[in-house]
Amino acid sequence: AELPETFTLAHLLEVAAGAMRHMLGYRFVLLGDVDALLASNELVEMGTVLRLKRRQRHEQLLDALMRGGQLNARAARARSDYLFEQSELISSGWLRAAWLRDWRDMEGVIQHYARVGLALLEPYCTVRGRREMRRLLVERSPTSAEQRSQL
Repeated sequence: AELPETFTLAHLLEVAAGAMRHMLGYRFVLLGDVDALLASNELVEMGTVLRLKRRQRHEQLLDALMRGGQLNARAARARSDYLFEQSELISSGWLRAAWLRDWRDMEGVIQHYARVGLALLEPYCTVRGRREMRRLLVERSPTSAEQRSQL
């Protein structure tokens, strides 16, 4: 979908949570064995194309946050490759991590891991971005180990 003219960290959090909700429908693949995916040339090819599209979207999201004054352009751009790799790790592992922890409140899990991903951007935030980041990381986020264990 097209990004709104003014794109904020709150928008990014919504986008991440929406993507994670979508992933739940494919959890049989996400929780399955990677070898099964690698056994098919078609799936490998499709995965390559999808990764390129995800990278393009990553750049669009960063650009929108920079234009909106929430990220320091120089700092975020310098770490863009790492940010993409880190977000891929979270994206590919969040569901498995929740399952292994026996967290079953899927909306709570989504909110938790969407914030984990959002927090990757914290070092690159402008003053304006840091204010919004603090608000978003506290809002509806499990604050204690006990609360997180109940997810």
